[in-house]
Amino acid sequence: MEIIYNKNMNKKYNNSPITEAVCEFIFDISNTVDNVFVDKFYDKIKEIFPDRKKGLDNKVEFKIDQKSGNDFFNKTTQKFDQFFSKDRKTFLQLKKDGRISIHKIKPYDSWTIFSKQISIVFQSYLKLAEIKSVKRIGLRYINNFQIQELSFKLEEYFNFRPATFGAVPSDLAGFSIGSIFAFEDKKDLAKVQILNLPSNTEKAVFMLDIDYYSGMPNTIRVDDSCAWVEKAHSHIEELFESILTDKIKNSFN
Repeated sequence: MEIIYNKNMNKKYNNSPITEAVCEFIFDISNTVDNVFVDKFYDKIKEIFPDRKKGLDNKVEFKIDQKSGNDFFNKTTQKFDQFFSKDRKTFLQLKKDGRISIHKIKPYDSWTIFSKQISIVFQSYLKLAEIKSVKRIGLRYINNFQIQELSFKLEEYFNFRPATFGAVPSDLAGFSIGSIFAFEDKKDLAKVQILNLPSNTEKAVFMLDIDYYSGMPNTIRVDDSCAWVEKAHSHIEELFESILTDKIKNSFN
């Protein structure tokens, strides 16, 4: 199934604050992602992602022995495959456990381009993987932006912001807030975080992280995966437009 493009929901800023966009699929698959699988997959996507290399996943588990009470760390390393575009601004990661993710780092071109790449990767994977079900799909956008002053009123820039009441001090030196919003009859969730970042300049720097994902496993049909991604992007754009005021959004142009 191809992605259906909604041009009315494809707003573009001249100076986009997007630093990274990630689309991740997690499938329950019955076949093995071995070297033969990876080579066949690479043949299908090499025009877009010609460069390939191995990456390493490092996992550390902390365990406590219930009998002795001793604690210990268990570190494991697992290789995975990475594929890069020529400019290395777009890449994908293919893992053996049914995970595949597509990443786009700054400069972000447009949703039209990124969504086409997502669709091509998904279709290529679908032709090789024996997918039993969709465990999870996520679409995440990380935005970094500056406010050209260190002292300002939050309500001038943010519709989603901390609030203080009573005797709580209202003179904030910084903040970090987050909430999880429900969509599509609570089948989907969006984790939204805003925090200010360290800055050595006379400007305030902020990060807005919007992570939209399927909240229930096995509720998305495999053939509906790309349509779900399109819907997720529409909700992310709605959140972005509603969280920030026109004053800060105008600075992106």
